[in-house]
Formats: sequence, C-alpha cells, structure tokens
Amino acid sequence: VEVDGASTTTTCGELDYGVLRTVTKDSETCDKVRLDLSEKCCYMYPQDQCLLCRKGREYLNIRSDVNVTSLDGTDAPCSLVNQMIAPEEDDSELCVTTRDNLFDSCCYRACNLCEGQGLRWWVEFEEQEEEEEDGDGRGLQEVAEVDTNDVEEESEEDPIETKTCSSIDASLYADFIVAGSDQCLETKAMYQSDCCYTFPTNACSLCGEQTLLWATEVEYEGKTVSCGVADNILNTEDESSPACTTSRDALSDNCCFDKCKLCDNEQLAWDYVIDYYNDTSKTCGDIEAIFAANEIKSNSDMCSSTKEDFQSLCCFTPPITPCELCPEYVRWEEDVEFEGVKSTCKDATTMLKREEEFSDQCKIGKQQMQETCCYELCDVCGESLVLDWDAVVEYEGEPVACGDLKPIFGRNEIEEGSNVCDAAKNTYRDFCCYTPPDEPCNMCQTDTAYFDAYSSVEVDLWGSPTNCSDVYDYLIRRIESDSDTCASTKDSIFDQCCYNKCSICDGNQLQDFEQQIDLGGEAISCMQLHTVRTNDIAAGSNICQSMRSQFSPTCCYDAPATPCALCAEGAIRKEVEVDFGGDTESCNQIANFLANRASNGTEECSIAKVELMQHCCFDKCRLCKENEQIDWDGYVTFEGKDDVSCGSFDWYFTTNIIEEGTSQCTQMQNAFSQQCCYEPMDYSTPACSLCKRGDIWYEINGTAEVFFDGLSRSCTDVSNSLFRKYDEQNGFCDAARSEYFEACCFEKCDICQGSLLDANVEVAYNGTATTCLELGVRFAADIIQAGSEECNAAKSALFEPCCYQSPFDPCVLCASTDGKAGEIRENVDVNFYGSTTTC
Repeated sequence: VEVDGASTTTTCGELDYGVLRTVTKDSETCDKVRLDLSEKCCYMYPQDQCLLCRKGREYLNIRSDVNVTSLDGTDAPCSLVNQMIAPEEDDSELCVTTRDNLFDSCCYRACNLCEGQGLRWWVEFEEQEEEEEDGDGRGLQEVAEVDTNDVEEESEEDPIETKTCSSIDASLYADFIVAGSDQCLETKAMYQSDCCYTFPTNACSLCGEQTLLWATEVEYEGKTVSCGVADNILNTEDESSPACTTSRDALSDNCCFDKCKLCDNEQLAWDYVIDYYNDTSKTCGDIEAIFAANEIKSNSDMCSSTKEDFQSLCCFTPPITPCELCPEYVRWEEDVEFEGVKSTCKDATTMLKREEEFSDQCKIGKQQMQETCCYELCDVCGESLVLDWDAVVEYEGEPVACGDLKPIFGRNEIEEGSNVCDAAKNTYRDFCCYTPPDEPCNMCQTDTAYFDAYSSVEVDLWGSPTNCSDVYDYLIRRIESDSDTCASTKDSIFDQCCYNKCSICDGNQLQDFEQQIDLGGEAISCMQLHTVRTNDIAAGSNICQSMRSQFSPTCCYDAPATPCALCAEGAIRKEVEVDFGGDTESCNQIANFLANRASNGTEECSIAKVELMQHCCFDKCRLCKENEQIDWDGYVTFEGKDDVSCGSFDWYFTTNIIEEGTSQCTQMQNAFSQQCCYEPMDYSTPACSLCKRGDIWYEINGTAEVFFDGLSRSCTDVSNSLFRKYDEQNGFCDAARSEYFEACCFEKCDICQGSLLDANVEVAYNGTATTCLELGVRFAADIIQAGSEECNAAKSALFEPCCYQSPFDPCVLCASTDGKAGEIRENVDVNFYGSTTTC
C-alpha cells in the first residue's frame, strides 16, 4: 500500500488500525486505499459467524499464547486462527474442520474471580514470605499510603509483594487458569470476599451530572486517594445509602465541577477542523478536551468567549436524513464557494451533512457544487446488469478478475462517461456482466426432488473440461430454467453430476452436532460428519451404509415426546461444571443434552436430576411473594430511570436470574416489592371505586394527572390500582377518594335527566349528524359536566328529539281487535312522520 508517497507492506489489520490512523476519513488517499484493498481486506458478516471456541450455544475463551498449524500450513497463535475463520459460516467446511482440529488445543473455560459480581479493583494486599497476617499470609489495605523509605528498609529483610484485586483477576486470565481447577478455587476462596461485591440497584455516583476530576487527590476514610478511586469505591454503594450521601457532601467540592460544554444540548462535530487561536488548527473535539484538561467551568469568561467564537462551527442539531453532497465519490481538495466563503469540497461535504436531505440548503448546495465536487466511477455493468466477480479477463496483458476492475478504475480515476470508460465497457461487458435469471436453472432439480452436485467429478461441457459444481454455480447465476441451455445441460450431464447425498440419520431423527466420533483414526465432531464428510457420497452406496451403521447411534437421536427438564422449577447455574458420563461438562451443556435426548420420567432423566440438581439448579429470586401479584400500573426508579413499570421490572428479575436468598435478591425485594406487589382481593366485599359516593356513580376523567405513590399518574391508573388492592371499607380507599375525587371525577351531562333516551334517533349537533346514544357517549369522553353552559345548551336543543317519558299503556302497532299483538313485517319500508323507515 502507498500512503503519503511512501510504500509499505502490511497486514489488513495493521493497515486499518495503524497505517490509516494518520489518514483523514474524507480524503483522496482514503478513497484510493479503499478502492484498491477493500476486496482483499473486507468481508460481509456471515449470518452465523464461525468462532473457533464456540461449542453449541457456549462460548469459551481462547488460549492466545498457544501456536497451532493455521489454515495456510504455517504456525500461528490460536487468536489469529480465530480471526482467519471469522468470515466463514458456522456450518461451513472450513469452519467445522478447523474447529474440530484445534478446539482442544485452543479453547478453555477461563476462571473469573468475581463472576456475575463487581470487582473492587483498588483493594490492595501485601503478601509476605515470613510474617503472616490474617492467618492466610496476606495483609489487606484499601489504597493506603506507604512510606517508600520504610519499604526499602523492610525489603532487605522481609520482601513484600503488593497485589490488587485487579492484578489477581488479570493474572487468572493471563495465566490461562481454567474454571473449576484447584488454583481457580483456591484463589477465589482467598480473595473473593474482599474483592467482589454485588451490584447495587442504583449505584452511587460521586459527581452525578457534573464532571469528575479523576486525578485530584482527596482524603477518604483516612487515606489519600484520587477522586477517580473514590468514585469507584462509591459505585459499590446504593444511591440512597448514608455512605453515598456523606461522601458526596465531603468530596464533591474538590472532585466535581460544572464543565464548560461547547455545544450545550446540540451535537458536537468532533472531527471538524477549525482555525483556533494563535494561528493553530484544532478539531472541535480538541476544544472539548481542553475544557476538561484545564477545568474550564461553565460560568467562566473563557467558556463564554470560546462558545461565542466556535459554537456555530462546531455544534449542530443532527438531521434525521443527512444531506449527502455526492452519491459516492468526491474530489475532496477541489476549491468551491460555500455560503459565500471560499472552501473545499471536503469542508462543504462535512457542513452539508448537518442539513436535512430535503432542505433548501441541501438543494442549493448540490446545485452549486455537485458538478465540481462529485464524480461517478466507471461501472462496466451499469445498473441493469450484474457483475460476475469471479470471471477472468485480460487487462493490460495480465489476467484479472472482473471484480478487481473497480479498484483499478479507482486508482486511475476513470470516470463514468469518459472515453476510457466507454472503451472498457465495450471490451469487458459481455464477459463480466449478465442479466440474472428470473427463475434460475437448477441442474440437479427434477419435478419431484432436489439433488446435490458432485464437487469431485469432471465433465466435458461446451468443448472444455470443467467441474460439476462449477457448472451448477454458473447455471444458477446466469441461465433461465426454461431455456434450451438449461434443458440440454441437464440431459447431457445430470446422471454424471447429480446425486442424492448420504444422510447419516433417518428422516424422522435429529442430527447431533456436538458428539465426537473416530473416523479413520481422526477425531471429528458429528457436525463435521453431517456437513463435510458426507459430501460426494451418494445415499445407498456401500460407504454410506457403512457410515450410517457405524455413526448413527452417536450422531443421531429421536426427539423425546416430553423433554427431560433438569431444572424444571428453577434456573440453571450455567457455568458450574460437574462430572457427567465420565467427562466434566457445564450444567448448561448437560441441561441441553437431557432436553434433546432424554424423556421426562425415564431412568436417565431421574438419575440426572437426583445427582445434579443440587449443583446445577437454584430457585430464581421473585419480586413478589407467592400470595402477591405484580401491580402492572406501578412504577419505580431503577438504574437512573424514574419511569420503569413494575411489569418490566419483574421481567428484569426473570431474565437476569438472580438467585433466591442472595443478598442481591433481598436488597432488590426490600427496595421495590412494596411499590410493585400487592395481595389481590377476593372480591367477597365490594372493591374500592374512586368515583363512587354513596350509591351514586360518577364518570372518571381518565387522562387527568395526579400525584400518587410518589409519581405523576393518570386518574385511570389510580382508579385501577385502588380497585385491585383495596375494598370499599378500607380506610385508604376513603382517604384516596377525599384526595383525588375533585381532580378525577365528574358528573356527566345527562340530556334526559329523569326521562328515557331514544338511542337510535338521528340528530344534528354542532353541524354533525349523529345519534342520541353517540352524543351521550361523547359527553362522557369529552368531560361535558352537568350544569355547564354546553350541557344546558345541549339539553334545550336535544331534549325533545332524544328524550321521552315511558308511556303507562304503550301503543302497539299491530294489535288486533281482540287485543292480541300480530306479527310485524320487519323489513317493509314505510313513511313515518316525514321520513322513510322500516316497520
């Protein structure tokens, strides 16, 4: 690669993270490097990425210090091999075979000092060779000051090694200590109680919304520590704890300040370069860093003057759809005039990205600068055709893949519409481009079945030898299924190229991917057998029959009708390892195996439960007691958010699998169960109704907001909560009515007070045709109160058409002379008081 006139040889990783760090993103150099090398260095993420140390659904750690034989036959560390197979699909041949070969050498389950808990990284231990403290050969201190002279004097007689929780945890990882090993268990037993803590529900922050002066030293609990360390120590406390409040009061003046923010509530353009003071250039991000380094306060003169000078250049409201001056390629260094000022295409492109795509500024900018700033790279195939990346053509006397033409055009700046581009299209389009078929030709498809194509069989086709799988791929990409080419190819080579692939399992069985087998002296996984080793082996062949009889008992199984659930009533300790079937396996792997292989109630399932449940299973922490229910309308403050519903908070309990009886569980229950849990009523006595007084029911103003249970709540939420939790006789019900009745309840306007409503009569009200019944519903929804001007006006206008007194002796239309009622012709239309209606 050539950067800034210097040529160097490097790897893709070093190029991306090293060499290109000095190259601006929006520059010609960057564009050229991308065009030239992106095809070699970059890949699309596979749908299911290959990971070397993935075993089923578990992900293990990589031994980065171990060297193995890599894909190209050279020695390489396991970590590099993992990167090399990352572009592959998880079930690809390369992924499966590499993982089978290297898994045992490269992968392990790492020991973690504080698994699932926080690490007190600042805690220090003094390890002494002779004198023992605390009975375990170590003295404990938290970031204590040590006189260096004393240390030098002591070290001559009694060497002291200082360790921290952080260094101990890091050493477990650096030394590749395996989880469950003696060294792992001994280290945890010695240090876990001092080094680990349960995450608080709402962690204490020393400075809150202010900026922390990390390096400033203060006195904290008799020791000199930095504000950063003090903040980390306080993170182990809850926001509402006395320790948090006391420490904030004592330390915030020295540790916290209101930092000047260049952009206030707008977004900062971090990379935008401006002319700073004293003829220097800075990015907007540099200015923000200067504020932090020099402790520039928000109310200082320097803050105000700097914001006045640079805020308009550095700050903007991010658009929903940013304006893009050029669709693809930019002549970055070309000079243009932007908003009346001399600029470059690069700066103009950056500034226009702050505008909306459909704004006037964007449209004007494009009209004025697109012709100067933008160009389209030569595209051999255009928009109507598809590029055949692997097809090979001759370019300047050398064989070149069609997919490599674009980088070549980019390096030479061959633009669309130029004579050179037109000549390239005429030369290469027929070879490199094609129209994709609407219905591709599948060489190995019949009317009733799909077959595979041999990858190892060579055939003569169109006058040249080729591979069956290559023919298959070509036909799929380029040829229509109903074409003569498709039909003639099938006729000529179907029998030679197509086969029914060998399946190790019967049709109704499931494939096991994780078990290991011995194939010709080589240990491989069943996954490799199913996906790779049966390629080019036809069903019914002798070798297929032999493989089925030899490996189906291990690699195939019948799905149980009722799967064995190891921890049916609780949760699984996924990382715990136990002995199972002669091997050490994690509880999670065992639970998956039993669910896939064993039926509930069988001897295998029952024995596994008896032997493993105490080690692998635990009861999940529940927010509410067994006799309580979740208040779905309740809200709590959690992790800095004050609008977390109790329903979603209960979901947090379930998904994070906190163990019942742990301090974390007890702490969470004490903090939130009172707000989120209640004992449901049995409704043998009437429930509390907010908008009922005596025997009279009133309407509820559902959208009105009141302060209830420490939060702003709608009257509907308050009414629902009272109805679920309290009966009519409860004192809290009376108190809530007294507090909220006036704000939440009202007497609805009743048009027909004392009379009956003729529901289906159509009337006109406020210029709209409606029925009397719809008006009654609308008055409730629109909170039209009895006695209001609108209610009185509606009564005077609507009482006569909408309301009536119930007659003492109703008129019967079809009564006969002897007083008996006759049948009504229901659907006959008649004229009744000037309008057409049915009988």
